[in-house]
Amino acid sequence: MQMVKRGLAVFLTIWIAILLFMPKQQIYFKLEEVLGKQGIKLNEERVSEDLFGLTLEGVHVYMKGVEVAKFKGARMTTLLFYTTVSVEDFEADKSLASVLPADVTYAEALYALWDPLNIRIEMEGSFGGARGVVSLSERTLHVDFNDTKGLDAIRGALKKGEKGWYYEADL
Repeated sequence: MQMVKRGLAVFLTIWIAILLFMPKQQIYFKLEEVLGKQGIKLNEERVSEDLFGLTLEGVHVYMKGVEVAKFKGARMTTLLFYTTVSVEDFEADKSLASVLPADVTYAEALYALWDPLNIRIEMEGSFGGARGVVSLSERTLHVDFNDTKGLDAIRGALKKGEKGWYYEADL
């Protein structure tokens, strides 16, 4: 029993040390660099780091120099085996209204070690709610919409299924 307690104490100490000393801001800036090579630039007002994650405030998204979206805040939280990224008050540019819902009040992406080939997505906005999955093995995106109100602009991209309307795309 003593050996189990010591092993658990060592594991927890190492886990907390990794979380404390993980270079969260440097990882974010590396992500910005990778996105920059694709012509996507993130311009944030403030970046702050805490024990379990990173918070961005007042983010503007530019693609090839043109602002395409903005959001009030984003939060990345990680426990190493469970990671979430949440975005608040996402507003796409009006020129993208045919491909994206205009206003998303909340969106969250979740990656868990026990489901390593899928990223779960949940959204709420002027269109109601939506849930989806990004399949890393099949390289596809599938989003089911709970309601169809406010989706008139993108209805042409949606398909009708047994459970209602959904969007599906290859990545």
